[in-house]
Amino acid sequence: MPVLFRIAIRNLRQHSSKSLIIGIIMIVGVLILVVGNTLINTIDTGIERAFIDNYTGNVMITGATRADISLFGVRSPGGLEETPTIPDYDLIKEHIEQMPNVEAMTNQITGFGIINIEKADEDKGPYMGLLFGIEPEQYQELFRNAQIVEGQYLKPGDEGLIMSQTNVDMMNEIFEMEPAVGVGDKILITAPGSAGFKIREVEIVGIYKLKHESEAASYISYIDAQTLRVMKGMNLGNQGEVDLSEEETSLLSTDSFDAMFEVDAFSGEAELDFEMTEDNLFSILDLDSADDEEAVVDADEIFADDTADAEAVSAESSTWEYLLLKTDTNRAAARVITELNLWFAENGINARAQDWKAAAGPFSTTADVIRIVFNVAIILVAIVAIIIMTNTLVINVVERTAEIGTMRALGAHKGYIRSMVTTEIFTISVIFGFVGMLLGILVLYIIGWIGFEATNPFLEILFAGPVLKPVFSLFSVLGSWLIVIVIGMIANIYPLRLALKVQPIKAMMSE
Repeated sequence: MPVLFRIAIRNLRQHSSKSLIIGIIMIVGVLILVVGNTLINTIDTGIERAFIDNYTGNVMITGATRADISLFGVRSPGGLEETPTIPDYDLIKEHIEQMPNVEAMTNQITGFGIINIEKADEDKGPYMGLLFGIEPEQYQELFRNAQIVEGQYLKPGDEGLIMSQTNVDMMNEIFEMEPAVGVGDKILITAPGSAGFKIREVEIVGIYKLKHESEAASYISYIDAQTLRVMKGMNLGNQGEVDLSEEETSLLSTDSFDAMFEVDAFSGEAELDFEMTEDNLFSILDLDSADDEEAVVDADEIFADDTADAEAVSAESSTWEYLLLKTDTNRAAARVITELNLWFAENGINARAQDWKAAAGPFSTTADVIRIVFNVAIILVAIVAIIIMTNTLVINVVERTAEIGTMRALGAHKGYIRSMVTTEIFTISVIFGFVGMLLGILVLYIIGWIGFEATNPFLEILFAGPVLKPVFSLFSVLGSWLIVIVIGMIANIYPLRLALKVQPIKAMMSE
C-alpha cells in the first residue's frame, strides 16, 4: 500500500493542473457542507433550546384531535376547531408524578384576544394579543425567561395580566395614550369562545422583559387561567356524578313548593310536634349544655372544610388545555412520550403526548424547511461537481493511456491498475477535503467572532437570539469530509472503467 501512495503522489505531481482542478472543487464542496450543516445545526439547537427552556418543555400533553395541535391551537384547515381540554386530568397528573424521568410540569390554556382601552379614542386600536393562561407558581418554576421590570408576577388565585415591554410599547403607540398605559391600568379584552365573544376588564399587574430576547415570544401576555377560562366559555362546573339519597330524591320530585315543608304531604295537615328551645337547639348539635365550654360552636370551624374546598377549586381547576413536562434529559423525552401514549391507550384516555416540535407548531418546521432546501441545493451542487470531476478524470486517463498500457505490458494486472487509480482519487479527496474542512471551521470562527445580528423577527427565531453564534458539531464536520470522499469515489467510477479497458499493444502502438 505505501508503494501505491508514492505512485499516486508522483502521478498527482505530474498532472498537477488537473489534480488542482479536482482539489479546488473538493475544497469548495467541503467548505459549503461544513458551514451549511453547522449553521443548520445551530438553528436546530437554538430553536430547540429556546422553546424547551422557555415555552414548551420537552413533552406536551393535550386532548386527542384529528388535526395537528400546538401551543397556539389546533391547525385545522378551516381554523375553526376548538382546542380540546385534557380528559381525566387528575388521573393523568397523578400518573405523571410517579414517572421517574419527569422533573417538573405545569398547565396552560391558550387564547387570542382583541385588546382595547376604554378611555382611548374610538379611532385608535384595537390591538391583537396572544394570551397564555397559567398557574403562576408552577409556570414560573418551569420557565424562567420572563423577568419582571415593573409591577409583580401573577399570584395564585389573583386575577390580572402581565405583558411584555414590547407589547406595552406597541399598545401605547397604537392607542397614543397620554399618560402611557402601565401597571395598574385596566384594559378590555375581547376573546372568542364557545358561546361567542366575551369581554373582560383585566388589570395589568406587571411588565416583563425576556432574559433571552425573542421578538416573536415577546408578544405573549400571561393571564390568570380562571379569567381566560371564562372568556373562552370553558366548562367550569362539576363534571362528576352526584349521588342522592332517597329522601333527597323524593324532595326533588315533589311538585308543590309548600309540600317541601310539610310533615305529611298526603294528609294536607302540617303537624310540627317540636318546640324550638335552647335545650332542643343544643340537643340537635349533640351538645350536653349551652353553658359547657367544650360545647361552644365556632362558625369558622363548621364552614372551614367548605371554604378550603372552594379555595382549592379556585386555585387548581381540572380544566386545562395543555400539560407541559420537563424531563431530566432531552433524550428521555422520547421514552416518556412513548410510555404516556401506551398508558393512554391502555386506560382508554382520549389524550396524546407529543414532543416540543409539535408544541412549537410552525416555528419548529422552519428549520426543517431550511434543511430540506439546503440538502436539495447540496444534491444539485454534488451532481455538478461529479460531472466536472468525472470529465477531468477521464481526460487524465486518456492522457495516461500509454503509461497504463506499458504497465499492463510489464505484467500489471487490472486489480493493480484499479488500486492505483482509486488511491489517486482517494488521496486527492482526503488531502483537499481536509483543507476544505479547516477552511470551513475558520469561516465559522469568523462568523462567530463577527456576530451577525438578526435584522428581523424571522432571523431572530432562526438564530435563537439577537446574534448568530455557530454551534460546532464534530459529527457534521467529519460527515462533510466523508461525503466529499464518497463523491470523489463516485466520480472515479467511469474513468476507472476506461483505464481498465486499455489494451497494452494498442496503447504502446498509439504512443
